[in-house]
Amino acid sequence: QVGSVHSVGQVGRLVHNRPFPNVERRTILPQMFMLCLVEHDLRLRCASVRSYLGRVAIALCGVPWEPVSQDRQWRREHKNKDSSSASSDTTEDTATPTSQSPRSQHSLGPQPVVSWQPRQAFSSWWNLDSSKLSSLPVHRAAFEVREYAAAWAAASRDPFWQRKSKKVVLAVVVCRGQDGLLVYRGMNTEVSLPSGSLCAERAAIATAASHFQRAADIVAIGVLDPENEINPLWPCEVCQSWLSKLKQQAQISIVALSSATSDRFLVRVNGELQASSF
Repeated sequence: QVGSVHSVGQVGRLVHNRPFPNVERRTILPQMFMLCLVEHDLRLRCASVRSYLGRVAIALCGVPWEPVSQDRQWRREHKNKDSSSASSDTTEDTATPTSQSPRSQHSLGPQPVVSWQPRQAFSSWWNLDSSKLSSLPVHRAAFEVREYAAAWAAASRDPFWQRKSKKVVLAVVVCRGQDGLLVYRGMNTEVSLPSGSLCAERAAIATAASHFQRAADIVAIGVLDPENEINPLWPCEVCQSWLSKLKQQAQISIVALSSATSDRFLVRVNGELQASSF
């Protein structure tokens, strides 16, 4: 039955529900458990999968489980090396002792050292350049949303508009006009949840539409948490749904600042981070 296993969940159910004959579940050898995983080429690269298998291995064997690499390229290379070394041994009278191959008869497969490196979340920070405010929409969006945050901090605010989440989000929409770039502001409002709420990005888009701007004129959107608690901040799923419709007519850059007073910001286009040279 192990041959029909295609997921880690099936492995867990198989081992728990149908233990090996005449063997207690907690006395299954770790090698037997590993053999089931290795020989059937389960993909164990996901951290959640490894965590699940670790819990299963401890429950069954009482020992922690370590991932085993299933690199096919490694297998092909070492298979060629083994065959070439075997042919050379038959032609030579004496053979030079070599180190033990990791794929010995007692090995379950290649076991290289697994090194984990944290994935860098943000690697493409831009720096605000005031000389590019009129030519590059992303710099204009970063500048305008920062100015919006300064105006928000100096204004007398009504907490009613964020009475549900108590969280303020500011956004600006940059549109390309005949005389240059035009900017429209928006702030999240939460009169009634969920149907009566409006995110800052959609509020700014609605403001642009109210000023008779075309959807194809939108070139950039800047988003910011003026209280610097969740920056850099990206649009929610509902706003992304709006943007997916707008992107059918234009390519829109999403700008997220690191803070309300910082010159550093990130740029996404179609969900992909853009390098600062973009």
